[in-house]
Formats: sequence, structure tokens, C-alpha cells
Amino acid sequence: MARAIGEQVNAGKAVWPYVIHGHYADAGEVAARLSGTLNVPMVLTGHSLGRNKFEQLLKQGRLTKGDINTTYKIMRRIEAEELGLDTAEMVITSTRQEIDEQWGLYDGFDIQLERKLRVRRRRGVSCLGRYMPRMVVIPPGMDFSNMNAQDSLEGDGDLKSLIGADKSQKRPIPHIWSEIMRFFVNPHKPMILALSRPDPKKNVTTLLRAFGECQALRELANLTLILGNRDDIDDMSSSSSAVLTTVIKLIDKYNLYGQVAYPKHHKQ
Repeated sequence: MARAIGEQVNAGKAVWPYVIHGHYADAGEVAARLSGTLNVPMVLTGHSLGRNKFEQLLKQGRLTKGDINTTYKIMRRIEAEELGLDTAEMVITSTRQEIDEQWGLYDGFDIQLERKLRVRRRRGVSCLGRYMPRMVVIPPGMDFSNMNAQDSLEGDGDLKSLIGADKSQKRPIPHIWSEIMRFFVNPHKPMILALSRPDPKKNVTTLLRAFGECQALRELANLTLILGNRDDIDDMSSSSSAVLTTVIKLIDKYNLYGQVAYPKHHKQ
């Protein structure tokens, strides 16, 4: 293990991991087993937690418990999340709501007991053998302190100067830049960027409605929607094609032509 990690990150020299970080249920279970085998602390980040998803699907009333389990393997997922929760030293969440209303549904976590144990540890008092992982909230966002803003591109202000038609330009322009810029009448506006898969629960259509109904925002900025990759909307799954169709209809409804980009392809 140490040799394999060293080949990846330490010029071939063996290095032992300080911590193992598992994301989602499946990687959380793998991290839990590695943590026990290697005697290395584990950190867990859960995404779209199984118990919460199970409750939401039941409330919709479209599927029975058996159908939900068959479709999503939800019980196996919950089992893996419970194992990760029991093993983790720390669980990273994005909101307090995730702690109270989602992780609070799990057998391995009790919000009131966790608070009591935390107080006892701070006071140096014995927890009587009880253990619960520490919950840490890291809100979504980006740290721009380590990023350098690119210089604005010089040119006469036309689209070609923005998409890098000048071959002598030193800084390469990503291919998707031209795919996005061709949608805009005024590509010099600031850009509102939304990235997600075309899934109804991602609420992209609400974002588009808000943009369409706010004239001040439309005058200030363009909107770019990166909604996965597609060749033909008709070939997509029913839910994804419904989202894309609604997006196109909303662009037409609010007359957002030249202000909203929704390119067909992108690369990570």
C-alpha cells in the first residue's frame, strides 16, 4: 500500500496515508474497511444520503418499498453508510440541516448524544466507552485566494477576439469557450454559470424562470447552463429530455435568445 501510494504522489518513495476520505456510500464502505485494515483515521462525506432519499421517495407515493429497494438498492446503500458512520472520526457536511435532518435518521448518529459526548471530551471527562463521529460543516463555495484572475483579452471587442481566433495569442482558450460564446449577443457581460445533470431535482428550470423574470439581472449578465452531454434530446432519458425541453420552452417564453447558453457537449 505504502509503495503504491508513493508511486503516485512521492516519486516512488513509500508513503503511508495520514487519513482516508470516503465519499458516498460505496467509497465510504471501502474507506471504512481500509481504515480498519491499515489502522488509519477515516473521514466521511455523504452525498444524497440513502435514508433521506428513501423517505422522500416514499412520500412521493409512486413506488413501494420493494420497488424502491429494487431500483436503487437503497437498503444496501444505507448499510454501507451506517458502516462508514460507525468507523469515521469525522463526517463532513455542507449544512446543519444535513446533520440534524439527514444524518439524524441513522442508527449510528444521535444529535443530542453527540453534543453531550463533545462536551464531555472538552472537559476531559470519560465518555464511558461511547463514541460518535465529529460533525463538521463546510459550506459550499470556492476559495479564490489561491487563484489569479486572467488578464482581459485584447481586441476590438468582436466575438473572434473572445474565442481566440488570433493564433498568436499566448494563452490557450478552452474549446467550450467558443461553444458558449456563440449563444450570446453580448459576450462581454459577466456570466452566471450553472452546472448539473439535467435532472428535475436540480431545479434548473426555476433558475431559468428567475433569470427570465428579472430584467435587471438580464441586463447585467448572461446565463450559461452546462447540463451534461447530449447529441439528441429525443435519445435522452425521459426525465432528462423533459428538463431540456422545458429549458428551451422557457427561453422562448421569456425571449432569452442571445442571453442563455446551453451547449451540447463539454469535457472535464
